[in-house]
Amino acid sequence: MEFKDICKQTAKDLDEDLNLVHKIAMYQYKYIIAVMQHPTDTHDILINKLVKFKLKSRFKENKLKKYSPKL
Repeated sequence: MEFKDICKQTAKDLDEDLNLVHKIAMYQYKYIIAVMQHPTDTHDILINKLVKFKLKSRFKENKLKKYSPKL
């Protein structure tokens, strides 16, 4: 499932505007990317006790590796 599909389904389930759902999801996504790209931060990210994002060990060991997210 792609990001846009998740936003569409969430907007439908919550009966909310798709643009609002997309903005909120992007805010969370950008936060996750910022933490993952931080040169020294290696902590895991738990969002609303629902989803946990963990750095792969190759990124925890070498924070200088390039991480390129796909939207």
